[in-house]
Amino acid sequence: MNYGSVTEDEARAVINMLPSDSMIRIYCNYASHQVSSNIACHIPCICTALGVCAPRGDIGLSANGFKYVTHANNYGLIVGASGDAEKTLAIRVIREVMALAAPSLIGYDPTAEETLTKGLAARPSQLFIYPDMGVFLSKTSGGDPRGAGLRDGFLTYFDGISMTREYSRGAPIVVSDPRPSFLGACTPQHLESYTDTIDWEGGLASRFMFTYAERERDLSNPTPDPVTFDWIVGRLAWHAVQLRTGVSLGMTEGAARRWVAWQREVMARHRDRSDDERVRGVIARTRLMAAKYTLLCAWSLGDYCMQPWWTTQDLIECGVGFAELHLKSALALVDRIAPNNAMREQRAVYHACGCDGAWAALGDVLRLAHVTKKAAGPYIETLKEQGKIEESVQNASCYYRQIPGGIARPYDPGMENLPPPPPMQPPPSPGVDPPPYLTSSPA
Repeated sequence: MNYGSVTEDEARAVINMLPSDSMIRIYCNYASHQVSSNIACHIPCICTALGVCAPRGDIGLSANGFKYVTHANNYGLIVGASGDAEKTLAIRVIREVMALAAPSLIGYDPTAEETLTKGLAARPSQLFIYPDMGVFLSKTSGGDPRGAGLRDGFLTYFDGISMTREYSRGAPIVVSDPRPSFLGACTPQHLESYTDTIDWEGGLASRFMFTYAERERDLSNPTPDPVTFDWIVGRLAWHAVQLRTGVSLGMTEGAARRWVAWQREVMARHRDRSDDERVRGVIARTRLMAAKYTLLCAWSLGDYCMQPWWTTQDLIECGVGFAELHLKSALALVDRIAPNNAMREQRAVYHACGCDGAWAALGDVLRLAHVTKKAAGPYIETLKEQGKIEESVQNASCYYRQIPGGIARPYDPGMENLPPPPPMQPPPSPGVDPPPYLTSSPA
């Protein structure tokens, strides 16, 4: 799979793997006729809604390789270009459904970790919706303890572990079996500006089910379908009032073989990138995402989970398909997002250099990269050493252009046989005549 944004065809192929009565499939097809957003953008919308509507206690997936039960709550993040991807419109569709089906499960925007804790203590299942998540990321980054605490709070309660918090004032707060779900949308630029390497290795970013998708079509005339809309609202309301489900009996033999084989294939596919901690963190949690997607696919079938149920190979295939979309999106974002400010500036300098064989003058590089000549110097030298750009000097002016794919410079063992350079002669001491070889003319 080539890593980049998820295409419509890739998303539809996975959605169509689900049975025709699956809530996920019906909702995605309905929403795709209401807004022009990529159909992949509707996957995290319905998955977070189904996750928050699931019972907190019994529903779970006992999967090979997991000690504990995987719960249905999940964090979904839609990533795309500002304005053009229509991410907010996709979220608006599910919000309208939730406002009628289960309005009490829509959480308020907490201002701090203490507010989040108190809210989950009162209502353990809540769906927090951030159509413009760039605001959330900006206020929870930058070293502000209050904002950082809120981000850490969402990270803490993701696993659904009961906790007791004690603050300086008031009685201790008990949060029992929290099941928060999180739905947001932002641009790649916001992720780059307000997340650090640690967020991808084991922080909040590593918990998101990513959907990196751009708009591929124009829907000038939406086709309202009140019958399907009413069915979706009624079905989601039914999910929200269920208190118990059947016991998960584990995987069938075929499902277990497919599950293990897929995990090994993913690790082998990306073994050459294991030295990147961000990639390693994303790949390590893909198994969890696949388990959650598999559970949500089963839960989307309605009555299927109301009796003791098995995780079949068909369900595993659907969960793996959704997890592959997440993996493609996450790795594309990791490749695009620089881990720190210095790497961001270096990447900006690289992109400012001429592409497609065209040369860019140094002045144009500085203007497009928004850096000074003094700051750009080390980045240009680094990119030249890496074989990513080349330089040409004409009329005392410097020009640069990108080298597609870079230049691989293999190590030359013959360099080891070359004699070392002669030692440098120390400068003459004051008052001492210089050696003859420094003053005599060449013959």
